[in-house]
This record gives sequence, structure tokens and C-alpha cells, in this order.
Amino acid sequence: MTATQDLSDYETYTDESFVPVEFANGLVVSTNDPETTNIDILTSLKRLKFDLRDLNKKIKKSIDVNYESLIDEFENLEKLSSTVNEINPALSHLNSSYMRLQKEIVDPYSECVRLHLALKKIHQTSTLIRSSLYFIALITKIEMIDSSDHSLRADNYGNLELISEHLFKLKQYISGTPYPRTLKIVRDYELFQSSLVSHCVNIGSAYLKGLTPRGYNDQGVLNVAKSLMYISPSTLYNRLQEVMTKLSSRSINLISRNFNNVDTLENVFRQVSMDAKMLTSMQNVLESNMWIEDDESSASNMWNQIQKFLDLNAPLCTIFWRDIATGIEPRLKTIIQKGGPIAGNLKDSKESIKQTVKNSVSDSLGKTDDGDSMELTIMLNSVRSLD
Repeated sequence: MTATQDLSDYETYTDESFVPVEFANGLVVSTNDPETTNIDILTSLKRLKFDLRDLNKKIKKSIDVNYESLIDEFENLEKLSSTVNEINPALSHLNSSYMRLQKEIVDPYSECVRLHLALKKIHQTSTLIRSSLYFIALITKIEMIDSSDHSLRADNYGNLELISEHLFKLKQYISGTPYPRTLKIVRDYELFQSSLVSHCVNIGSAYLKGLTPRGYNDQGVLNVAKSLMYISPSTLYNRLQEVMTKLSSRSINLISRNFNNVDTLENVFRQVSMDAKMLTSMQNVLESNMWIEDDESSASNMWNQIQKFLDLNAPLCTIFWRDIATGIEPRLKTIIQKGGPIAGNLKDSKESIKQTVKNSVSDSLGKTDDGDSMELTIMLNSVRSLD
């Protein structure tokens, strides 16, 4: 019979959930009559004593049967005790060394880590405060400028250029570091900033769209160009391309409509020359001012940047006269080929027309002797069907 079988009658005692008080209470209840007021304790004690004697017998029997194993275990216990006694000094020394390591290295390091985290948070707070001061300074400058249409157009659009520069710096500041957007004031202002940028872009765009020689002003063009350079370079590129296209198309149509009236061509070419001079003035203004670049080593003037983006292979004035020549040449050739009084009148006036063309091109270039200029050669070739 195994030890487990010997203890089968005592499963209640070996259960992990055994509670002595509950067991004693149940034992007393089971050995007494609930209808009587007398409590019999002796019967319960007798049962417990019986179980105790029985268990002692079982233990003695188990020892008698397994004495050899018990002796071996005692010997192992003595060996273990001897081994423990041998290593106790080493363990004590190790514990002492560990306590010293904990005190002299681990604890100071933990304290340093804690202080480092605190200093890091202080530094972040300081950086955030300094950044917020710069942000507040920028928006203060922006708010001090009247952003009404009339104010932004005043002084040759000087206020438009100034407010655009501040908006550009504000955008650089917000996108330059991760700290600004953690401030609610920055996040809230970004919404207003977006609408203000759109407002400024619309004003600058409208100015370039309506640009004419009569209303042209170097300072106005420069301020508007710089404004768009700061806040919307793509708008600047597109509007300049539109100006060039509009002027050349208008000039081609104006010249073509007046081929039937030679007497008016001189005035027509005078107007065309004014358009060409305006483009030259624009280019000169753009060449004399630098384009804003994050990398200063790659900075270039505004004209070079625009020329590169729009893939322009010649000065604005040259492109203008080239486009006009390309536009009027086939129209003039068609009129000459049809014949009739208009064609005859044009041929009779060919020298006068060529001189008018020459004077117009020369005036636009600011030259008196331009016989070798590319622009004049292109334009004289466009009217060679008169010969």
C-alpha cells in the first residue's frame, strides 16, 4: 500500500483549502444533536485522538519500511548543510560587494538619470518659451500691419512685401522645429495665417494680371514679386508667364488688325515697343534682387530662378519679339498671297514698314544702332514677304 493510499482516509486534512476552524466547527456539529442544549466536545476529541494515533502508526510503519531511503536523505542533508556552511562566507562577501556596488554605483547612477530627465524637461521648457517669444514677436509685427486691401496696395505694395516676409519667417519657424505646434496659440494662429497668405497672394496675383506699360512701376513690381516669392513662388511663375503670353498675343492681334491701314502701324508698333520695354524693365528689376534660399551657398537672383523654372532660353524682350515675329509672319504672308489693294498698299509701303519695325525694336532695346541685334533680325525676317 502506497503512502497516498494510506492517507486516503485523511484527504480532508491534505486538501490545500483545509481551514482548521471550519473543520472543528463541522466536527462538533456532526457529533451533537441540534435539538439539545448540551454540547458534547469529548466525542470530537476522541475522534481527533483516534486519527492522530492512526497517523502516528502509519508514519512509524512508513519509516520502518523506508529506513534505508531516510538514512540516505539524512546523509544528503548533512552534506548540504556542510556545503552551505562552506559557501556562506563567500555569499556574505558577495552580498557585501553587491551592497557596495548598489550604494556607490547603481544608486548614484539612478540619481543621475533622474536628474538628467529633470534637466531635459527644463531645457525643453526653456526652448519652448524662447520659441514662443520669437513667435509672439513675429505675429506682433504682422498684426501691426494693416492687412486691408488699400493698405497692402499703398506705397507701391510695400506693406504687402513686408507682411509676406514676416509670414515667410513664421512658416520657417513653425516647420523648423517640432516644439511650436505643441503650443495652442501656434495651432490656432496657423488657421488665420493660411487665410492671410491667401489674401496676400490674391492681391499680388491681381497686380501682375493687370500690369500695363502705363501703370508700370519698378518698385511696385519688385515688392509684389518679392511678396509672392516669400509666400507663393508658383503664383509668381504662373503670373509672369501669363503676362508674357498676354502681351505677345495682344501685340500680334493689334498688328495683324492694322495691316489694312499702313498709316496706323507706326502708332501700333510704338505701343508694342512700350510692352517690350516694360518686360525689359521687369527683367532688370528681377536681376538686381536675390531669390530667397534656405541654403545661402546656392542663392541666385530672382531672374535666374524664374528663368530656370519657366525654362526661358533668352531675355524677356527677345522672347517677346520672337513670339510676335512668329505670330505675324504667317498672317502677313497670307494677305500678300491673296493679293488685292491691301497687299498692294503693304508692298508699296515696305520700306516705311521696315523702318517702323526697326525704330520700334531699337526703342525697346534702348539702342540707336541695332543692325546686328537678334530681335531686329527676327522681326525684319517676319516681314520679308513684302519683298
